[in-house]
Amino acid sequence: MFLKDSVESGYKQLKRISEGAFGEVILAEEYENPRKRVAIKLVRCQTNEEGLSLAIFREVQSMRFLDHPNIVKLYHVYPEESSYGLVMEYCKYNLSEVYFIVF
Repeated sequence: MFLKDSVESGYKQLKRISEGAFGEVILAEEYENPRKRVAIKLVRCQTNEEGLSLAIFREVQSMRFLDHPNIVKLYHVYPEESSYGLVMEYCKYNLSEVYFIVF
């Protein structure tokens, strides 16, 4: 796990949930409120002249304005050296598990 101090200072890493081509997702809990679990999506990316990947910018902008009970909430964004940490609401089911629960 490659979180820097900016993320580690507020969250205790528990375990890696998943890993893909662009990064990984880590289950964490707040130090101040250990009952509050979050998912930290660490996205490795190439940056443009402004210092932010267009794909990450679009994802963050979209998540900032979405407010629906079926969409995870974005709490914080932490820029790192070659990645971004997106601290989001934790959903304990993945999409395939939700499909089998609902249907």
